[in-house]
Amino acid sequence: MFAVGENAVAGSRPRISVVIVSYHTGPVLKTCVDSVVEQLGDNDLIIVDNGNDAESSAFLRTGAARGLFKLRTGHGNVGFAAGCNIGAREANGKYLLLLNPDCILPANALCSFDEIACRLDRDFVLGARILDPDGVEQRGSRRATLTPLNALIEGLGLGGKWRYGQLYLHHQPLGTGDVFDVPVVSGACLLTQAATYWRIGGMDEGYFLHVEDIDFCFRAARSGVRVMFCPEIEVRHVKGTSAASRLFVEWHKAKGFARYFVRHFTLSWWLPLVPLVCFGGILRFAIGAAVRSRRGR
Repeated sequence: MFAVGENAVAGSRPRISVVIVSYHTGPVLKTCVDSVVEQLGDNDLIIVDNGNDAESSAFLRTGAARGLFKLRTGHGNVGFAAGCNIGAREANGKYLLLLNPDCILPANALCSFDEIACRLDRDFVLGARILDPDGVEQRGSRRATLTPLNALIEGLGLGGKWRYGQLYLHHQPLGTGDVFDVPVVSGACLLTQAATYWRIGGMDEGYFLHVEDIDFCFRAARSGVRVMFCPEIEVRHVKGTSAASRLFVEWHKAKGFARYFVRHFTLSWWLPLVPLVCFGGILRFAIGAAVRSRRGR
């Protein structure tokens, strides 16, 4: 536990502030935090505790007491987007790195992020390559802009069969450069300038869980911010560790998609498809809930 010495966050203004929002993440939280602390250097780490088990809470209090990171707790489960904003308000770094509590940073990732950021001469949002524990790139690692059309195609199970309107880009070649432009990157590991984060408006707290990163990238691109993907920084993402029920997660995902489409596509020629995809998302949740309820009998 904790691979570096005391007071790692002390000293001059940090270059990168890492923000981790945790809600009953489980044992992988320790691995995640250690992967950051061991390479912090002059950077800093803010952990937003939306609620955790007794063992994880004790782990967080111990690290905060030793000055290894800042801990914000006691506010309850306010949701992932709101938690990101709580952490971002505490950040002192020029850059802000949002990291899921079940992600493991590779060695020297913060140095690599800093080097790339220094080369970029404009506002940016930069995502890492998100991998399963077995090393396979996750489909949400990089995506096309989410529209009612590609949402409908994916909902019908045609995403891998019809190239036009494809949403997920993880099967596409990685290219030859260390970064390249994509419409959407994963919020599981996302770097941007702190000033840019707030210029975009931060995470939309109307999203409780899921879709907030898609919305953030959409607003970033609309604001003239360059959204990019870095395949050389590979982050392991251990999904499904939270104690939150699957029903809870799926409900907030359905609500998130509905919010996204209503916010961004009702004042355009996409309008006729918006009610269809919103209804489809709620129907999918309802069917899933019914199936799980029957299995639980």
